[in-house]
Amino acid sequence: MLLAALLTATVARGAIPPDPGPRKPPKPATQTTTTPTDGAWLSYGADDQLTNHVTSAAIDARSTPTLGLRWAGTLDGWMAASPVAAPVDGAMVVYAATEGGSVFAFDAAKGTVLWQRYLGIVETTGDCGTWGISSTPAIDVQRGLLYVIGATGLLHALDLKTGEEAAGFPLQITFERNRVEYVWGGLRMVGDRLFLVVASYCDKPDDAGIAAEGRIVSVDLTTRAVTNVWDPVPGPGNLGSIWGYGGLSVEPDGTSLYTGVGNASVRDEKGTLVDD
Repeated sequence: MLLAALLTATVARGAIPPDPGPRKPPKPATQTTTTPTDGAWLSYGADDQLTNHVTSAAIDARSTPTLGLRWAGTLDGWMAASPVAAPVDGAMVVYAATEGGSVFAFDAAKGTVLWQRYLGIVETTGDCGTWGISSTPAIDVQRGLLYVIGATGLLHALDLKTGEEAAGFPLQITFERNRVEYVWGGLRMVGDRLFLVVASYCDKPDDAGIAAEGRIVSVDLTTRAVTNVWDPVPGPGNLGSIWGYGGLSVEPDGTSLYTGVGNASVRDEKGTLVDD
C-alpha cells in the first residue's frame, strides 16, 4: 500500500521523465570475490574501528535460512563482555568472560570447555552491586595471549591454549580502588601497546568520599608495564569516566584514538560541586 501511494504521488506530480526509447541490454553481472575475514574476532567490534563487520566464507543471503544452533555452553554468570575468538593450533577457540568472574575457553566446533580460569568478583561501595568481568578481552595473536581485566582491577594475560598466566602479569590497574573504579570498555591493542579505559561502577565515592578517577591507561606489552595515563578531567577523584563498552576506536593507521567522556565532578572557585 505504501509503495502504491508513493508511485501514485510521483505520477500525479509529473515527476516521471519521458521514455528515452530503446535501451541497450544490461551488461551481465560480474562475480566479485571477497577474501573472507571471519577467521578470528580479536576484540570488541571485530576491528580497531569497531565496525562489527566481517566477510564470511560460509554465511550469505542464501545460507542464512539454514542456520541453526550447533551447541550451547554453561557459564557461571551472565555476560556483559562480548565473546572473542581466534585459531589455536589450527582449531578455532571461543573465549567468554562472565560477571561470575571467570574466563572460559570453548572449542568452537564442539562446544567443549578447554579451560576455565576464575579471576574474582568485587562487591562495590554505595550499593552499586557485585561485578566480575564486563570488559571485552583482547587477543594478542603474536604472543598467544588473552588480555582481560575484571572488577579486581588486575590486568591478566592468559595463555590462549592453557589459560596460564604469562610472566610479568597480572598488572595493577584499578586494584587499589577496585570498589569504586571499574573498566567497562573493551581492551584495545595498538601495535605493542594495550589501552584500557577506566570509569566508575555507579559514581558512588569510596568510604573517604573520593570519587572514581576516569582515565585512559596505556600498557607497554614488551616491558609489561604501565607507561602512560591520560586524565580527561585534571585533578584526582573527579570522575571523567569512559563508559562505552567498545572502549577506544583507532584510526586505521594507528595515529589517533577516539572515545567519549561521560561525566565530571569538580568544584568551582567558590567550592560549589559541579557535576557535568
